[in-house]
Amino acid sequence: MGSDDSLPSIQTLVETMHARGILYHILGPVELSRRISAIAAKNNLGDPTAPTTFHAFVQSCYYHGDHRPRIPVVHNAIAFYACLSSDRNNILTLDWYAYSYCGQNWYIIDVETDDLSRIVPLRVYSPYHSSAPRRTAAVLDKSQPLPFWIVRRDGLGVSLVSDDLFMLRHDGMQFQNIAGGTRTTVMIQWPGYPRWKSQIRMGPTKEHKSEDYTYRRLVSQVRAKIRKFITEHINIASEDPHWAVGDAGSGRIAAHDLILLAIIEVSQGAVMPILKLRDDFVFADSIPPATALNTPAMVPPSDTQSSSHFPFPAFPSGACMPDINGLD
Repeated sequence: MGSDDSLPSIQTLVETMHARGILYHILGPVELSRRISAIAAKNNLGDPTAPTTFHAFVQSCYYHGDHRPRIPVVHNAIAFYACLSSDRNNILTLDWYAYSYCGQNWYIIDVETDDLSRIVPLRVYSPYHSSAPRRTAAVLDKSQPLPFWIVRRDGLGVSLVSDDLFMLRHDGMQFQNIAGGTRTTVMIQWPGYPRWKSQIRMGPTKEHKSEDYTYRRLVSQVRAKIRKFITEHINIASEDPHWAVGDAGSGRIAAHDLILLAIIEVSQGAVMPILKLRDDFVFADSIPPATALNTPAMVPPSDTQSSSHFPFPAFPSGACMPDINGLD
């Protein structure tokens, strides 16, 4: 049976709603459309077998009445309606991670930005893509489609080198991966370098007995793996010098230049980070030598408070103010 080109397309909707989205930039329209369709069908109980109705349902999930919801702290969040069960047993899973706005629950499905050039264009790992495409679809169908945004009390994202995680939302909540296992592989496909991966274990250790399976520990472990990737590639030539990593002050991207924005699952038991360069970072290959030598004052000083997070959004007069505590 051939496809009906007159049917509304979820991908067309996603391209419209996420044109400036960070995940749209990283995942692309096809993969992001797959994830949003999965959330609408599995989490929100929509029916994808009725394309026209399902398209209208997905579109309605972006709106509260006639306007798009506003999520506090996370500037320019693209919200998506969340149909949540009340029985969570205090276990933080990715489908639990929602916010309250005007009496309803909302996922942060993406975040808009005016400068996508500062989002590190990590390639997305696709399981069995070259050897067994059908198996790829089956694995992805069982994987968690929701992004896991790193939200602090003062904004989105956390520096790779900051020791301060006390303002992390839900930091002490128990975290359970989609497969229920204790091991997770961090996948990094950095531009200019071969694919790199390293395993983390969310079980107890001598150093972290009190943080067993917590969200704080997950974030801490993923940050540590990104720093390890940079350390191991300091003296390795990159095929893409623009995104080369290395020591601080070498003209390459160092750990202190990076902010972890989110963690997404790319396969069962495998995750990848979403990373942003600090606002005052200047690419070494974009500065003419004379400018770099004669006008150093043009580069603003580093401000870890202002450059690491998106600004708090302003709410219009008369707007229904969201609950800043979300579902805490």
